[in-house]
Amino acid sequence: MSVIVFSAGKIGRFWNLAFLILENASNLKLCGARHYLSRRAAAANHRESLNQTLMLNTIKGLIGEGKTQEAISEMAKFAAKHPDIQNAVMLLSGQYAQANMQFAMGLADAQASQDTMTKIRFGLLNLLDEMQAKKLFSTGANLDENEEAAGPKSKLLFLASNPVDLGPLQLEKEYLEIRKIFKNHRDKFIITEEFDVSLDSFFEAIYREKPQIIHVAGYAEPDGAILSNKTDHTSYLVPFEFLAPAFKMLRGTTECVFFNTGESNLFAKVVSRVIPYAIGIKGVVLDHEAMSFSSGFYAALALEKNYEKAFKMGCNLSVSTPMADIYNAKPTDAGAPGQKYFLYQNGLCEGDTDTPDDFFMPNAREQKSKKSGKT
Repeated sequence: MSVIVFSAGKIGRFWNLAFLILENASNLKLCGARHYLSRRAAAANHRESLNQTLMLNTIKGLIGEGKTQEAISEMAKFAAKHPDIQNAVMLLSGQYAQANMQFAMGLADAQASQDTMTKIRFGLLNLLDEMQAKKLFSTGANLDENEEAAGPKSKLLFLASNPVDLGPLQLEKEYLEIRKIFKNHRDKFIITEEFDVSLDSFFEAIYREKPQIIHVAGYAEPDGAILSNKTDHTSYLVPFEFLAPAFKMLRGTTECVFFNTGESNLFAKVVSRVIPYAIGIKGVVLDHEAMSFSSGFYAALALEKNYEKAFKMGCNLSVSTPMADIYNAKPTDAGAPGQKYFLYQNGLCEGDTDTPDDFFMPNAREQKSKKSGKT
């Protein structure tokens, strides 16, 4: 029988080693616990982000469908945690209740009530923009970073103006339709918006965003665009020649400008000399026509970034413009029967030969006619 004898030094080293092993095991368990808690926290944040994104999309969907009361209710659920936002939601809720009461009591007609509802919905959209700007919504920042790594994206800037003293347009619905189309193409397109556009915010948004595509929606007249007054949000006319310099600064950046407003063909023609593509409207366009063309145009553009093909798709879906009439139109025609939308490149458009070349051409033409004795 053999006996193993340990010296005091060896026993000391043994216990030191044992304690070291136990300490490392404890640290490993602690690290594992910390990693587990970190993963749980990340998962909880991800779920919260998804819930907030879902809420954001739900609210915008309700606004687009004209369900103002439901949109306010959903907004109020989130605003309960944010006093500043809560006050704004309560104000809009009060305006909604007052508008309903005035209509029920006969103090306001249907048109006035509808105008108020449109104003409230724009207020909700502006409030959502403010909340996103303050980063109150965690709308998937990590996803955006991953998408950035996928490659450059085209930015669309949606500019809308519906002054309170004019009839309500379905601009928020038009915006949400475009947003819905681009939702499945986030790797290629992003969309930003500016509602209740004034002259100042028009220039500011264009210079700030520097977009590849600019979409202008609202009212216009042959002489200019109708924007919102910054103080009381009433309408005022801004001559097209005052807006033209903004687009000259975007030469080489912006690829297409889409004026989805009536009487915008002359402005589109002039802008197309500095921007590769510009779409304008000859005459007046109705809400359903504007949304039909817009949906077709952007749906085609999302699949293939070809503005000419996208324009044809927009015409195809526009209820006012049968595609057969467009294809049968000759270059010498002033436009196909019923055609309202025109695509300009470098100041030229095959289907439009009677639009002046510049803003001041009509006056010059009138003077020439008077000198020659023509009426």
